[in-house]
Amino acid sequence: MALAAQLYRDARAAERFRVGLDATLRDPEHVPLDVMVEDLSASGFRVLTATDLAVGVEIGLGLAGIGMQRAVVIWCDGGVCGCAFVQPLSKAALDRALGAPSTAPVALPRVGPWGPVPVDANSDERPVRKLPIPVRLLVIVVLSVLAWLSVIALGLLVVRGRLF
Repeated sequence: MALAAQLYRDARAAERFRVGLDATLRDPEHVPLDVMVEDLSASGFRVLTATDLAVGVEIGLGLAGIGMQRAVVIWCDGGVCGCAFVQPLSKAALDRALGAPSTAPVALPRVGPWGPVPVDANSDERPVRKLPIPVRLLVIVVLSVLAWLSVIALGLLVVRGRLF
């Protein structure tokens, strides 16, 4: 009995690199999700997500070194998804992504690659200014004293029969 071996060619369009990089994925509703890119190539990537993504939807991947890139979900199973870039990465962009530290911040634009991100017209996007710590402590102490004084005043009114 003869044993026949068959060779199968991998249908991938480009060489894959195992990377384990932190990234930000924007789903079709533009909601940012923290993800881990397991492998990366010029044509696509495999990513770990908290939820499955629908096959065929267009997403955005924010990765240190290359910024936001448009991609399409090809397959997804149990929070592991394979995606293809809409425009393959250039060799220079792939080299930057492979050499960039995974903790580098990723700039997420208000206008995504697939259109403007809706912004609530009523939202106030100014940064919150916190009071200095001594002022915050003073406010806490004064409010605590006022709360206890009101409890004592109500107690005296009840005991003297003026309330109830």
